[in-house]
Amino acid sequence: MQYTLDWVRQEVARLQGEGAGNIRVHPNGFIQVDLLATEESWHASHHKGHSGATLRLHIWNPPDHVLPRQGTVNELHTHVFDMHSTIVRGKMNQRIYTFAVGSEWHSHRDLDKVLKGPVGGPELFKLYKAVYAKSSDSRLEDTGVPGVVVSNFDWSVHEGQDYFQPAFTFHDSDPEGCTVTIMEKTRVYDGDAYVLVPVAIEPDNSYDRASASTPEYLWSAVEAAVA
Repeated sequence: MQYTLDWVRQEVARLQGEGAGNIRVHPNGFIQVDLLATEESWHASHHKGHSGATLRLHIWNPPDHVLPRQGTVNELHTHVFDMHSTIVRGKMNQRIYTFAVGSEWHSHRDLDKVLKGPVGGPELFKLYKAVYAKSSDSRLEDTGVPGVVVSNFDWSVHEGQDYFQPAFTFHDSDPEGCTVTIMEKTRVYDGDAYVLVPVAIEPDNSYDRASASTPEYLWSAVEAAVA
C-alpha cells in the first residue's frame, strides 16, 4: 500500500473518534500511535520490543509542541523485526553501524569510520539489552560487553519515499524538521533488541511512556504535524 498524508489524516480522525490508537512518546522523543489494534494478551514477543501492533504512525518534531524524552541520548539500537517505513512528510536521515567488540576493532579496515570521543580517539560504548514490561516501558540491562562503533553508511529518505530496515541492525534515525512516517513490521524474529551507550553515560531507566505526557497534548501534536 502507498501511504499518503491524506490517508494518515483519515486514520487520525478515525482513531480519535474511536478513542483508540494507544498514543505514547518513545524515550527518544517521538510519538508512536498504533494504527492496528494491539493484541490484548501478553505474549513472549513483548519481551523483545514488539508491542503487538504491526502498523504504527511515528511523528518527530511536531510544530509548536515540545515532546518529552529520556534524560540520556541512546539513539543507536536494533529491532527484533524487519521494518518497512514510508515518509509521508519531512525527511529522515538513516545511519547504519557495526558494533566491533574486543580486539576486532583494532584490525578494522575502516578505522577512520570509528565514532570518536570528545578528545578525538575512538569512543567506547557498552552493549545494553532492552527488557520490556507489559506496559511497553523498557529498561536497559548492562551486558558488560564494551566495543567501538563503526559507521557503515548513511542515506536520506524524502517525502513520498520509503526504506527497509532489517532486524538486528544497529542504526539511528535523524529527522529534519517535522517528520511523519508509517512504520510496518514485516516479520518478527526470536532474539533480543540492544542499545549502545557510551561508557561514560548511565542510561536513564526512569522514563515512563504512559505518564510522560497526556493523550490530549499528544493528539494535539499529531494534528499539528499532519495539518
